[in-house]
Order: sequence, then structure tokens, then C-alpha cells
Amino acid sequence: INITGTDDLPEFEVATVSSDVDNIDMTGLNFSSGFKFEADVKLDSASETFFRQQNNGSNSFLIEFGDADHNSPHNPGTYLQLYIPLVNGGVYKAVTIDSLTIDEWHSIEVNYDPINGATIFIDGQSVGLDDSMGDSPSAMVSVSDGNYTVGSTQGEDFNGVFKDVKITSLEDDSEIVPNLSGDEVLFIQDDVDDGI
Repeated sequence: INITGTDDLPEFEVATVSSDVDNIDMTGLNFSSGFKFEADVKLDSASETFFRQQNNGSNSFLIEFGDADHNSPHNPGTYLQLYIPLVNGGVYKAVTIDSLTIDEWHSIEVNYDPINGATIFIDGQSVGLDDSMGDSPSAMVSVSDGNYTVGSTQGEDFNGVFKDVKITSLEDDSEIVPNLSGDEVLFIQDDVDDGI
């Protein structure tokens, strides 16, 4: 519960939390200048996926979790992994050097642009990346999948919950904010006045 207002009339804000959201259509966004992906996430245990298309299309970017090996994208872990198919036929890959802590909320922001590649922030701090596994950054392939998922899909597990997901085109600042139907409700409490 986010409480604001006076001692007599507090206002409450309830945030919805989810573990799966399907059928996110991103075909209307222009990613020619890249994207920004934002979410708050809490992992219950090591995971294999987080944000990807449902139909295994090869022309779609992925944001997943993996283990410390960094070269094993389907081994469960807590390291963020980014895969960007490129117009030139290559794939840009980046993996965080540090992992997320289990059972703690983290704010993540993943940025990609065709000149600088990826920048990832965890809890507002830029984190180190290993992007030596794939090709150099360049223009990404246009997204043709209308059925992205945040959560488990294609036999890969996401073990946790998330909220406040937003995908933004860096070309024109258009964005998608998936509707989180939510299977649990998170109550957030900020700056409670002792007089309440």
C-alpha cells in the first residue's frame, strides 16, 4: 500500500504482480533505433527465460536468465542474457557479469541501440556486461511476432514474479505497457506517517 495524503484521509495504491503475461503484440513498434525494456522482478529460484516470443521465431529478440557459464542460455540461472537478431544475419549477445539475488525485488532496465549495443541497469546501477560471444551491435531485425510472453514459455521456466513492465521504442518513444492481470497483489508501503 502506498499511503499518501493527510492523517485523516490516506490514499492507497495497490500494485498488481504477475508471473506470466502472454500475447504481447510488439509488431507496431519501430525498433530501428533500438529499445528500452523495464520491469521490476523477484526471482524465487534460478530461471531460463523472462521475455521472449511464444512461437520460437528466429527473428525476435530475447531477454532471458541463465547460469554463470554465460554460453549456456538454457541452463537455469540468475544472470540476465540478451539476444538480438541483426539485419546483417548475425546475433548480438550480452550477459550480465553479476547475477540477481533470489527472493529480492530488483528493478531492471535493458537498453539496446545499434551503435553502442546493450546497457543494463539493475536497481539503477549500470552493471558489467560480457558481449564478446556474439556479433558487434548493428540494426536489429524488425519484430514480426505478435505474441511475446513475459514469464514461462516454450518449455522454459520463469520462477518468480514481476510488475511494472514497459517496452519503449528508441526511434519514436512509443511504448507498450502489458496489461498485468496478476495472480497476486503486492502491497507497497512508503513513508507512512506515524500519526495514522
